[in-house]
Amino acid sequence: MYAITHSCARLRAPEAVPNPCLKVMTFNLDVDAADLESALRTIEQADPDVVCVQEASQRWEQALRQRLGWRYRGMAFIRPADNQYGGAGILSRFAIHDHREIPKAPGGWFPSQIATIDSPLGPVQILNFHLRPPATDSGNKVIGVISARWPRKREIRQILTELKPDLPAIAMGDFNEGDDGSAVEIVRERKFTDCLSQFDRHTQTWRLQTGLIRLAERADHILHSPELHCTEAKVLPETSSDHDPVMAVIGLRR
Repeated sequence: MYAITHSCARLRAPEAVPNPCLKVMTFNLDVDAADLESALRTIEQADPDVVCVQEASQRWEQALRQRLGWRYRGMAFIRPADNQYGGAGILSRFAIHDHREIPKAPGGWFPSQIATIDSPLGPVQILNFHLRPPATDSGNKVIGVISARWPRKREIRQILTELKPDLPAIAMGDFNEGDDGSAVEIVRERKFTDCLSQFDRHTQTWRLQTGLIRLAERADHILHSPELHCTEAKVLPETSSDHDPVMAVIGLRR
């Protein structure tokens, strides 16, 4: 779970911002975060066009609407009553169409979202998800590191069936696994490209300090379909959550 295999391929240098472009971010906000202000300020300063958030509780939704509602004309949230960590939201500068909740897959813990936005690139599908964490149903994280891989594979396969094949798509969220994870690989098999791994193969996006032990993982990913092209991707350091947001700049493939 915590080891990452690095490709021998050379890292790409960031390219000039394309015109038109779409700046996107995925950010697990942490439902228990004490400092909402820090996360809100990070989103403001990064100024993405589309933000996918996970663990978006009612408290988070209210804060996002109040602080950023003027910036994002489109906001769509889901907040399952049976799981406080299952809230999620899509924030968009552009109009949102066809938003719907994707039910939890067998073995999954959280539902997902799909929507189409009217972006400068044309209509683009946005998938926002939070795959199963490395834990058993009873909370055993030692066994869960191994056992959660198969539920995540089922989850991502079900989520991907919701995509329309004739529209570009960006899939992002908390995969709860690194660059070489099985769910990430399934998305790549659909000819999607993982943005961050092209520009940075080392920076972790999640950490947990438990006693003297510090765990870390590249749990958060942004992937895009073949019609699109990523010109830059990076991790933005954050302090309010146990996750750092990942941001990518995406244009049309020439």
